[in-house]
Amino acid sequence: MNLIVYLLSEKGNNVQKKLKFEMYERLNGHNEFYEYLNSLTVKEQAKLLSLIKQVELNGISVAVQQHWIGVIDSDIFELRARFSNKQMRGLYFHVDDGKYVITHGFSKTTKKMPLRENKHAHDIRNEYYERKNYE
Repeated sequence: MNLIVYLLSEKGNNVQKKLKFEMYERLNGHNEFYEYLNSLTVKEQAKLLSLIKQVELNGISVAVQQHWIGVIDSDIFELRARFSNKQMRGLYFHVDDGKYVITHGFSKTTKKMPLRENKHAHDIRNEYYERKNYE
């Protein structure tokens, strides 16, 4: 089992999880967040996946206070991880209850959120809801 699958499936130490982050597989079969994770070093993967687990275990309010997550707009949010000088981002949206879907990831190189990344996250979100209506 590779590191990514292990860390995403690892159970919390008898702590009741209230939130759940899922990676989205697109209609074309691509899981863009998983592909992004595979492009990172093992330490960078561990840092980003550990951040996701911390948000799941501690909740959104703690994550906001710790600056682990940020609001991009009313529908899209970001997971923020840093390793060395690399800023890693995972964009996600809220589905219902405690379910969140991660659309894709990227390494941030500027202070501002690239518009194409925001648009891409919205496109994936729209695809998710269109697909959900057909199932």
